[in-house]
Amino acid sequence: MQRGLGLSWLLLALSVSLWGCGLVSDYHQCDLDGDCPRPADGARRYCTSDNLCVAGLPAERLCTEVYPLSPAPDALPIGVLMQLGSSPASDSLALSAVKLGVFEINQLTGVGARSFSLHICDVSTDAASGGADTTRKALDILLRKHRVAALLGLYSSPLLLDVAQDIAQAQVPFLTMATTSTLSMLPQRGPIFRTVPSDALLAKPLASQLVPPEGRVAILYADDAYGTSLKDDLLREWKQTPVMIHAFREGDQTQLGQAATAALGANLDSVVILSTADQPTLLVLLSGLPKNTRIYLSSTGRRPQVLGLAGASDPSVRDLFRRVYGVGPLTPTGGVARLFRSSFQAHFGADPLKDERIPRAYDGLYTLAIALGAAAASDGSLEGGDPRVTQALLGIHGTSMPVPLSGAGYLVAVDRATRRLPLSLEGAAGVIGFTATGDVESAFFERWIVQTDTQTGPFFESTAL
Repeated sequence: MQRGLGLSWLLLALSVSLWGCGLVSDYHQCDLDGDCPRPADGARRYCTSDNLCVAGLPAERLCTEVYPLSPAPDALPIGVLMQLGSSPASDSLALSAVKLGVFEINQLTGVGARSFSLHICDVSTDAASGGADTTRKALDILLRKHRVAALLGLYSSPLLLDVAQDIAQAQVPFLTMATTSTLSMLPQRGPIFRTVPSDALLAKPLASQLVPPEGRVAILYADDAYGTSLKDDLLREWKQTPVMIHAFREGDQTQLGQAATAALGANLDSVVILSTADQPTLLVLLSGLPKNTRIYLSSTGRRPQVLGLAGASDPSVRDLFRRVYGVGPLTPTGGVARLFRSSFQAHFGADPLKDERIPRAYDGLYTLAIALGAAAASDGSLEGGDPRVTQALLGIHGTSMPVPLSGAGYLVAVDRATRRLPLSLEGAAGVIGFTATGDVESAFFERWIVQTDTQTGPFFESTAL
């Protein structure tokens, strides 16, 4: 009897031990992201610090960078949401411009300026997946944990539209470079401002460049918020009927190939490409177009990865660039632009005016800082969602001579905004002034072509429109 009882206890102990091992195994699923198997839908999974596989980047790995490393105790916090990393769509240099702006402003604290800090969130995983889970998570961290007074970034129109309602509920001013016209028409758009012309403003000069206006034109556009918005605005301005309108999904090589094949067989006078990321791929695929067919790109085409193709080893690709045209905001040449270029090159070794995101990010930081400084001037305190910040931003419009936003001009601008005097700004990318919906009041554009017959390498040559 005792012997049978002992055996029963042994079997019970063994069962508990095995169950415990299974429990430990279930709760130690990974050590690295690569340990997490992908589900049937192919979505990436991530390993948390407690060794669990989860969908979406864990909150503990979001918004971990702070600039400067040791902010002043009374520094006003600004949240930054950008796509970082090494992809062509990366905002890394734009972030460098934002940090440069904070560095410059914080040097002025000895003459009465408030200091600022940045809480930086990388949302590139959302750009890759097409979702907005990481962005929403990061937004919540910035608003609840860091209690930021303003937000900057989200240059991806689809991402911004996905979280626009969250911004509206928080009522924290958000300065973006997303261009989609849809943003201006949202019933709940919140205090969203932008320092870049919307698609509605860009469409008019782009339509005016289509030659001949009654020719056979194809529009190839990315099936996302940016491509669809600009396509609709272009059709309204052009007032002609293209022979082909073909949508494709960004990054989908099969759909890009189908779009190019359709264009190659259509005997076209012009092809218009409306996309943020896939122009280089499409340009290579379209190199077999007839030699009299022109190709038009929007402002997002003026980027180094497009220019790099002009020196390609394939002669048909190089020849194509003799027929590539683009329309975008006028390249800045004013005093602030020159000072910014010089300072940025000294710090980071790159020309910031070759990518419009960089000077506009710099302008965005300064514009927010001016509004925040004015809002905090009365009692020194500022909470996220403070309506005084939005009021100060809406007070920036083109009713006076522009004040340079950097150096001593920054202090003048804060003073004028504090006293609610007329104020417009001269930034690195041009004059800044907002409409009642947060859009830029006016914009100047240029047409650019790629010059390939040079000894120094290809470059963009621009003509003001």
